[in-house]
This record gives sequence, C-alpha cells and structure tokens, in this order.
Amino acid sequence: IHELKKDIHSIFSTSDYTNLLKNSLEILNEQAIIASKNEILRPDKIIIKENQTLVVDFKTGLPNNKYAKQIKNYALTLKEMGYPNVEGYLFYTSTLQLEQVI
Repeated sequence: IHELKKDIHSIFSTSDYTNLLKNSLEILNEQAIIASKNEILRPDKIIIKENQTLVVDFKTGLPNNKYAKQIKNYALTLKEMGYPNVEGYLFYTSTLQLEQVI
C-alpha cells in the first residue's frame, strides 16, 4: 500500500499536471457526457477555467493512436457543447508524461 500511495503522489505532484490545475474554477472527475442517444463519454478529468476547458485522460500503458483519437472525441464534444478553448491531454502514469493532443 505504501508503494501505491507513493506512486499516486508522484503522479499528482508532477509540475506538468499541477500546471493544468492552476486557476481552475471547477474540476469534474469522470463526468458522464451524453454525446448521442447511443454514446456516453466519460473522460477522467475536465478542468474548467475562466476562458479555457481542459480534458485529461490517464493511461497506464504506452502511447497508442487510439488514445489520441479518444481524447480528440472528448474535446470535440465539449467544444460542440459550447465550452471555450478546449484542449485535450493524455497523461501516461507509467512514465509521468503529459502529452497535449489537441
């Protein structure tokens, strides 16, 4: 359990990740988004700022094109819903790397 806590702390204390949270007005975790009557999206985190919206998904594996496609879909849906200046990010927990997708 101690190692798990240590890993979680290192993930959430990286400067790339903490910079995403700066000046946030609201942070939504695993918020369901009804994209259509047949599709519900559930990004890991939506960070709402005054004039910007960030969507973040956490991945435990190695980079994969399907992850980028997924985050682009989240971002496009939020943009269509009227959220301002939407950006999408993938955070790889095994390498502590943040990748801006859109």
